[in-house]
Amino acid sequence: MNDLSVKLNFLIPSLPRAEKAVAQYMLDNFAQISDMTLITLANETATSEATVIRLCKSLGYSSFVQLRQAFAMVSASE
Repeated sequence: MNDLSVKLNFLIPSLPRAEKAVAQYMLDNFAQISDMTLITLANETATSEATVIRLCKSLGYSSFVQLRQAFAMVSASE
């Protein structure tokens, strides 16, 4: 298990419902996140773009692009 997965699993219980849905989707579709856009992820999780951005910030990233890069790095190393 990688650091990003651990961080998501750790945060899920304390997240608001919408952010929890995004986090769970990320865990379930880990390999696809690096290829998704902010709008696509929001649509797939039936949440808003702002919700996705809030989750990014909760995970310690300043933007969705940084989060996507982190997913890409993890996926490349597996």
